[in-house]
Amino acid sequence: KAKYVDVSTLPKVEIDVFDTKSDDDEDEVEYVYEDVYSVLGDKNEYKESLTNGRKEGLFIAKKINDIVGKVEIYNAKTEEKRLAEYSDITILCRGNEYLKEIANTLFDCRIPISTSFVREIYEEQDVDRLECLLNAINNSHDDKSLSVILNFFAGLSFDELSQIREHSPSCKFYYEAVKECLNDEAFDRNLAKKVQKAYNLIAEFRKELKYKSIFELLNDFCEEGYYDYVLSLPNGENRLRFVKDYVYSFVGKDYNYDLVGYLDYVKNYAKDNKVKTEFSSGENCVELTTIHGSKGLEYPIVFLVGTGKKIMMPKNFNESIFDKELGIGMYSFDLETYTKCSNIAREALYQSIKLGDMAEELRLLYVALTRAQNHLFVTGCLPVGSCARITSPQEAKVAKNYMEWILSALSKNNFDGFVVNKKDVVQKIDGNEVYYKIIKDDMVPSSIKEINFDFLDNAKINKKLVDSLKPITTESKNIALKNSVSSLLLEHAEPNESVNFAPKKLSVYEGEKGQISQQELGTYYHKIMEQVDYLADFDKAIFDGMVSTLGIPQNYQKAISFDRIKNCVECIKKLGVTSTYKELPFISYIPYSEIFGGQIDDKVMVQGVADLIAVCGEKRYLIDFKTTKAENPDQLVDKYKIQIKLYKICLEKALNTHFDGAYIYSYVLQKLVKVF
Repeated sequence: KAKYVDVSTLPKVEIDVFDTKSDDDEDEVEYVYEDVYSVLGDKNEYKESLTNGRKEGLFIAKKINDIVGKVEIYNAKTEEKRLAEYSDITILCRGNEYLKEIANTLFDCRIPISTSFVREIYEEQDVDRLECLLNAINNSHDDKSLSVILNFFAGLSFDELSQIREHSPSCKFYYEAVKECLNDEAFDRNLAKKVQKAYNLIAEFRKELKYKSIFELLNDFCEEGYYDYVLSLPNGENRLRFVKDYVYSFVGKDYNYDLVGYLDYVKNYAKDNKVKTEFSSGENCVELTTIHGSKGLEYPIVFLVGTGKKIMMPKNFNESIFDKELGIGMYSFDLETYTKCSNIAREALYQSIKLGDMAEELRLLYVALTRAQNHLFVTGCLPVGSCARITSPQEAKVAKNYMEWILSALSKNNFDGFVVNKKDVVQKIDGNEVYYKIIKDDMVPSSIKEINFDFLDNAKINKKLVDSLKPITTESKNIALKNSVSSLLLEHAEPNESVNFAPKKLSVYEGEKGQISQQELGTYYHKIMEQVDYLADFDKAIFDGMVSTLGIPQNYQKAISFDRIKNCVECIKKLGVTSTYKELPFISYIPYSEIFGGQIDDKVMVQGVADLIAVCGEKRYLIDFKTTKAENPDQLVDKYKIQIKLYKICLEKALNTHFDGAYIYSYVLQKLVKVF
């Protein structure tokens, strides 16, 4: 209340507590997979466990669906009311890992999100498979890597892997059992063929590595189908980004041509590398951030999640502990018995550090609770019956989690009714009502299907784009597995025509330091255009701010022309822009004949990224940015008309709309060129 001077401006508050059996409880929900077999051949049903993070995520997704377009929010500065949008909602969390789980759940629920989090790229399962591939190329006697190759790349089931081990129980290592099975004529020959396929794959990669870099080897392999496999998985776009981050991390590195050197680097150093990943579904989306990242900011609607997680205190294991005021604390050593033990001075120092950390946690909670302007929702999973009411500063110092602090704001009667009797209560604070609710299992969606999604009119484009990512069933048996826009164009290029559309935001340049890559320069132009507000003024100061914020290298800053960027913005504004959608990914199935003509009706999967969709009143225009050298507009149109046609067909199907025109803006010609 201290932050809100006028009590009437206090946000509406709701505290939602999921009553669990223990702090680390995982409740089972009925996600049943019928065709699951054990290595013994018994058919079983499998129930997937629903973690606390997933549970909160599903609950919040339903809440967001009930808020967007239905709940009014009030802007005190403009004194205006309007319906809530996704961009009015922010989700705060103490830690990155829990926030990541919430983000993945919302993404699965088709909620447009924007977030950034720190991760270890080598922990991703899809990346680990490629790591195993490199390990097997270097040493096919590595049991873990060999089993992954056999299972994932050669198609052996877990039963078949077990069959190999059962066939050769005397072998100490798994690779020895595999070799013995290959040499045994009595062994299942069909299974032996699969095993031989794995060894052939390893041998082929070893041969290619003699003239290819590791990047080229992995990228060529992934382009043949692995990228598409990852994309087809749940949360596929994010997972694909992780894989591409890994593959392209080899570019420009010394170990790109040294497999042994790379594996040594991974073993000794790479595991400590943290990578900050940013993800955004567009302009109108829910923001997810840590409490630290929200300091100094305010949001119309705030969800504070993970308040039931245990507050982690520093471990008292270090040989020496430090405090700015009290100094250094060390163990006492008994030289006669060769033992060590703590002492009063060290314990006092540790308790001081512990209290300081607890005070910082309390300050963080205060920050989180004071970010909301209109609505505040607090969620947490914990065994409600184990909560103790905090009545003194001393008790506050030993709280197990944020929720214990929050629940202790209840009066004794309300606390007993909520914790002991497990009934919803309402507490009035200066005339404002705070709702405390027990969330039971039947109140949490057990799957995404149970959430009835409604979207705002101005967010329909996001819904339709996400809907277009759903798996599509077709009667045709000859569907292409991989057809990005670039690969389709490459297949149909003339023999003397060079077609090379490098993926956006990925540099494949390995030149000397300080040199300019045209592909990378084009990437930076795209990044700047992604930040442009076409409804506002654009000047040199705004441009310089963008360049600085994006962290563009100095040599590229000099190569990027403000005049060319400004001219591009002005040309697009002349269309009468009322709103825009930038860098929209799409994936769609369309008939082959619709692209290139002919009699082939099989559908192919086409994917790409649309640079800009300009909404101009009732009209919509598709715009693509190009830094490609061209002597005249006709040359540019001839080169890219098929690509623009593909973009237009796919996006019209995905968005169920019609484009009134398609343009290329050429930074070289400095003009907007009409294609259709």
